[in-house]
Amino acid sequence: MLDPEAVVGQARQGRAPQHWRIWQGKARAGKLLGRFLTRDLWLIVLPEGFVQYASGPGVRKPVTKVVAYAELSSLALKMCSDDDTELNRRTHTNTISAALDICYRDGRRELWRPERGFGPSTVLAQSIVEAYISYKARQ
Repeated sequence: MLDPEAVVGQARQGRAPQHWRIWQGKARAGKLLGRFLTRDLWLIVLPEGFVQYASGPGVRKPVTKVVAYAELSSLALKMCSDDDTELNRRTHTNTISAALDICYRDGRRELWRPERGFGPSTVLAQSIVEAYISYKARQ
């Protein structure tokens, strides 16, 4: 089982192993007294799973997403439209982003999208898929 606090703590302190893929993002959470507030975002891809962490203004308590590859039956890259309004459908101006179709061994299924503050979702999702494929090859 992945310990998200330990994983994020290691990344914050710069003590993460070299084989971890780490993205630290920033996302605007609003304005206070004319200054923008930012949220603390981390996405850490490990050989055995990944951790997404978000904290800061606008987040009551830290939000953590932990996925251990051992708990999955499958993981697939999906391309999704971010906006499905009628105008965008007619003009073909939808923004496309990457998501992961995560299927758990216990039958649960979810479509997961990385937080926007990390950069291109396609790079993030592809990195996770590659780590999952490597994990499966070692099993």
